Amino acid sequence: MPRSNRNAFSIGIVCVFVIVCMYLYRSIDTRTSTDLLKNEKTIANMKMNIDQLQNILNDNRQEIAELKKKVADAEQKENEVYDEKAEAQKALEKKVEQIAGDADHKAVEEEEKAVVPEPRGKVGVVHDFLHRTTTKSTSPVCQLRKDYVNSKTEVQMLDLYEVEPFDNPDGGVWKQGWEITYDKDK
Repeated sequence: MPRSNRNAFSIGIVCVFVIVCMYLYRSIDTRTSTDLLKNEKTIANMKMNIDQLQNILNDNRQEIAELKKKVADAEQKENEVYDEKAEAQKALEKKVEQIAGDADHKAVEEEEKAVVPEPRGKVGVVHDFLHRTTTKSTSPVCQLRKDYVNSKTEVQMLDLYEVEPFDNPDGGVWKQGWEITYDKDK
């Protein structure tokens, strides 16, 4: 190959190389600007989302503060009611003690004053008889309950049908001549 062909070929390769490099350089540059716009939009959207989340967070903080205040108020009211109940309970206990002291004193006085007379006449005879014939029960159950016998309560109705005879086993009112009518609408 002559030298001029080699130079022309080399120059052609260099030109193609330069053109390809320029194309690549331009394409990288244009892609970068498009990507930058997309990234800027994404960043702007993210900033808006962050702002919305911050607003929601602030609203939630305010709601939590209000709820804490309501809980504290309710707790304070409950404590006040509890304190009032405790004071009322103490006052009630004092009154009970005072009344109990007065009642004990009055009960002793009444016992000393009241003497039950012995029953006379028929009432006295019945009272003495009942007192001699009956004994005081220590059981909380009635004495008659001891005499009660618990019979077997399991009744099988099919067995009962076999044991008990029926007056009209085959027909009942139909065989006895009773007139039976039916409502056709029902």
